[in-house]
Amino acid sequence: MMNCRLSLIFALTLLLAACAETIVPTPKAGQRYLDEGNAFFERQNYTDAIASWEKVRDSYQSAELTATADYRIAEARFLNQDYLEAATAFESFIQQHPDHPHIADALYYLGIAYFEQMLSADRDQTATKNAILSLRNFTSRYPEDKRVTKAREVIEACNVRLAEHELYVGHFYLRTDHYQAAIKRLTPIPKQYPAFTELDRVYLYLGQAHLRAGQSAEAVDIFNTLYAKFPDSKYVDKARKTLAKEY
Repeated sequence: MMNCRLSLIFALTLLLAACAETIVPTPKAGQRYLDEGNAFFERQNYTDAIASWEKVRDSYQSAELTATADYRIAEARFLNQDYLEAATAFESFIQQHPDHPHIADALYYLGIAYFEQMLSADRDQTATKNAILSLRNFTSRYPEDKRVTKAREVIEACNVRLAEHELYVGHFYLRTDHYQAAIKRLTPIPKQYPAFTELDRVYLYLGQAHLRAGQSAEAVDIFNTLYAKFPDSKYVDKARKTLAKEY
């Protein structure tokens, strides 16, 4: 019996010791940590600001303070150019606080954070597509926001990159003799990206792909479109040479 009591006392002692190692901020500390983070933020010390705002969340003082801390953490990560982490933080904020006053800001900065992760035309374009989705959501929900013009400019830049990517992939298929795959990638570009400045090159590659796939009539139509739309393009002469050599 004595051994059982000693074992129980020993177990309780270990439990209390373990609990003593976990320090949970007092409820009143939440506002203090928020103010502390704001002070760091004003000095552009984003790392310490984030650390302070994370303590706000740990304080469990109120849902309002937690939401504010969540937004400020995302904002600080963005300004610190940690765009991958910023995008994750903004996504989480938007999901958890859909009616928060800073939702417009979060949607805009989320789109820009994705845009800053945009890769070159020969690489994966997931970030580019995410930027477009986020900024279109922003412009449709907040059409009167002063940042809409900038958002649309970024969307257009993203569309250019997507067109460049499709052109790159289509040309790759053409060079490697995968003509049907090239046709599939190149055909939608003029309709999807009508403002793309390299449509003349798209028509050249598309015509060449049709010609080498044994689709001569389609190739001639494409080359005629190239000449009609871009009579001064250097690719018109290349199209003529292609027809003379391969038709």
